[in-house]
Amino acid sequence: MKITTAITGQFDELPYVRGYKITDLMEKVSFTDAIYLVLNGQLPSAKARPFLDVLLIAAIDHGAAPIYTQNARNTASAGGSTAAAIAAGVLGIGEFTGGAVEACARVLQDGGATVPVGDTNAVQQTAAAIVTSHKESKKRIAGYGHKLYTDADPRTETIIAQAKKLGFYGRYFELAEAIERELETQLGKKLVFNIDGALAAGILELGFGADTANAFFIISRVPGLAAHIQEERLNPPVSRRQSEEEIEYRGEKPRSL
Repeated sequence: MKITTAITGQFDELPYVRGYKITDLMEKVSFTDAIYLVLNGQLPSAKARPFLDVLLIAAIDHGAAPIYTQNARNTASAGGSTAAAIAAGVLGIGEFTGGAVEACARVLQDGGATVPVGDTNAVQQTAAAIVTSHKESKKRIAGYGHKLYTDADPRTETIIAQAKKLGFYGRYFELAEAIERELETQLGKKLVFNIDGALAAGILELGFGADTANAFFIISRVPGLAAHIQEERLNPPVSRRQSEEEIEYRGEKPRSL
């Protein structure tokens, strides 16, 4: 079966990525430039490059607690290869952890598609409709709430500050912050606009679609997973095991056949 691609082609026995000679890219652009290029088809502007850096650094690692990080560490502890351990970590990114970036991006993309930038009333009305709809269907809005941060997520604050500084604070950030306010109004408690939501808004402001949101999260997180895998190998125990004291059995009591 014939495969067609517009990403990489071979010319004069050398790869050309999106039309650029790989050796030229190696000498003249950053890794962030190359990520933007391969996903977008064009090199980033002078403003887009540092903003994408901000987003990628924000998600590079969030500690050993996330389940996908534990997946990677446990696989390495059991003797799995680097590829297997990283794959285990990536496969653990799902709807309830890590995968919230794409879910939030879809809400913001759909809601913000027709909202004029700077139209405060339209933004607030759209936010109210989104919160009401999710409340009535008893669905949470991805990208809001955090176990540790109850007033504000400092990573989100930094992303917003950089978005404003670099000219990427537009309809998606406006809508995202309006949803945060509306959630507090309708629910009576604050659910902070968290790092997943900020990444989602930032990716949309850069011109990428919601369907690429988790890809950016994974690209950012792989170095963090690699670091955890390396740490696990350098700091035994090998083949870690949950202690019996930490396991609660809730099945049938011993019985006879």
